[in-house]
Amino acid sequence: MSQPLGQPVNIGLVGFGTVGGGVVDLLKTNPNVAFKRIIVKSPSKKRDVDIPKGCQVVTDWKSVVESNDVDVVVEVMGGTGLAKDIVMTAMQNGKHVVTANKALLSKHLDDLVKVQKEHPKVYLLYEAAVCGGIPIINVFSRSMAWDDVSKIVGIMNGTTNFIMTEMEEDPSKKYEAVLADAQNRGYAEADPSADVEGWDARSKLCLLAKLAFGLTIDEDKVYCQGISRIKAIDFTYAKMVGHTIKLLGVAEKRLADDGSGAQVVNIFLSPCMVSLSNPIGRVNGVTNVVEVTSHNLGQSYYIGPGAGRYPTANSVVSDILDLTYRIQNAADGAVAPPCFTTEKVATNYESDFKADFYLRFIVDDKVGVIHKVSGLMAQFGVSIFSILQAPITNPKQVPFAIITESCRLSTIRQVCKKLADGRRGEFDFLLEDPFFAPYLG
Repeated sequence: MSQPLGQPVNIGLVGFGTVGGGVVDLLKTNPNVAFKRIIVKSPSKKRDVDIPKGCQVVTDWKSVVESNDVDVVVEVMGGTGLAKDIVMTAMQNGKHVVTANKALLSKHLDDLVKVQKEHPKVYLLYEAAVCGGIPIINVFSRSMAWDDVSKIVGIMNGTTNFIMTEMEEDPSKKYEAVLADAQNRGYAEADPSADVEGWDARSKLCLLAKLAFGLTIDEDKVYCQGISRIKAIDFTYAKMVGHTIKLLGVAEKRLADDGSGAQVVNIFLSPCMVSLSNPIGRVNGVTNVVEVTSHNLGQSYYIGPGAGRYPTANSVVSDILDLTYRIQNAADGAVAPPCFTTEKVATNYESDFKADFYLRFIVDDKVGVIHKVSGLMAQFGVSIFSILQAPITNPKQVPFAIITESCRLSTIRQVCKKLADGRRGEFDFLLEDPFFAPYLG
């Protein structure tokens, strides 16, 4: 599908919330695009961005994907059910697609690529799906098109990074109050679960791992821990050892343990203790950062805003304008390609990784607490590297922390489960379940 030079490319917008409104606002004076239809759930709902002149507001998504006067379908509604139907039907009808839907792409990218290959004139672009204002998809699909990526580590959710930064900078702020502030600023949704439980960042991590390593990853099999259990005392202990806490997505390629030479990817999403000497440890607020380790470049860092209307909308607009140029110049279609080559494809993935771990406890101060905890850890073969404790202000509610030597995540989870299960018996001094996080450099 092509347009004569000088003729605007016609847009069908699916979703008119935070990101969709930002897209319209950024493109309202651009002569190269024209909004034809916007799909919404509630047409009568008051909007903070004006509907473009000549644009219809509709509820029937088929009126966009089956319309002859729409060239590009822009999907920013989210979800993986209806959104998949819309995107696939649009491509099947010869329409280019721009999407910011990381959950859809993480789960169904292979299906979407298959449809695109059946319609080779069609483009599928998704720069906005990962890390808002960072052009990280472009980095993987172009800049590293012939590189061998071995590791991805990143802060991939601006909302959670904002919350943790605020808690660290002002220990008097409680998690619930900072979350409410994030919602008031437009960083967090009314239901913040996808952000604070880590699901949003996990989808982004799985998509990047797909592009880097060639693996389609079942998100439900990736270890994922959010930030809702982090307390101010955790930042105090982190500071004692020159660290901070960041919600990190990590995917690292390594050789399989069986000696076969196969490539396996360790992948997880969790709060992590990060050294303040590490560039990632100094990234605060709503900012995202992705560190990529590759054969040709070594370590490279990509940083930018990761929450709010306009960072994500700007990436959507970038894809739209890229498409506008290609449509007007009758270029062939494509999907943003992966950066792996056939010989670099990993064959499997797992979430049971080895690391040092930070464990934090809240206890009633009784004789023998540390002896009992350390004794249980010894039963599981976990060695203690150090014990951290701030001055005691309330003997009925005493925090302390342990940093272990290297062990497996599965072992730490067994230890913590045993402790949690014993809170009505042997470990009745525990006032809540232990919190743990990987302790990284």
